[in-house]
Amino acid sequence: MIRLVASLAVALLASGCDVLSREKPPPAEPPGPPPSREVPPEIAAQLPTTQDGKVLFTEVTSGGLTMQLAYDPTLDDPITRWGWCLSRVTACVTANPSQSIIGCIPKIEVCASSEGGHGCCPSACLDEFRQAHERTRDDRRALEESILTGRCIPGFPEAQP
Repeated sequence: MIRLVASLAVALLASGCDVLSREKPPPAEPPGPPPSREVPPEIAAQLPTTQDGKVLFTEVTSGGLTMQLAYDPTLDDPITRWGWCLSRVTACVTANPSQSIIGCIPKIEVCASSEGGHGCCPSACLDEFRQAHERTRDDRRALEESILTGRCIPGFPEAQP
């Protein structure tokens, strides 16, 4: 019987099947709901706006040049999509402050598109995190080697300065 089990294990591993190495993630709280795209009204009411109605956080004028930092809730680019995915991972950390987030990651909303989107992560990001966690068994290192790099968001690496 032991010989049969050992033979089966060798056959599974040789075929590339990692069923034996996969562990069911520990129980974890799900992430809280995705944040709104809008600046909370009570904060927006206290801030000025740009000429086109965006909430203005700061404005600096120097040498005849004026620079503004304003918030655009309609912005949708690779950096914004990376931020939305990262916000879902942050929600896992917040919901599970004293335990690993590996059990929460599968509860993150998967984006309908591989490009990413509002309040979700592309499946590539979640897969990359799981693979890194299997290798490292460490939340922080897995995040540093996966989602934090932005590689899983199409166009993100090219958008970096």
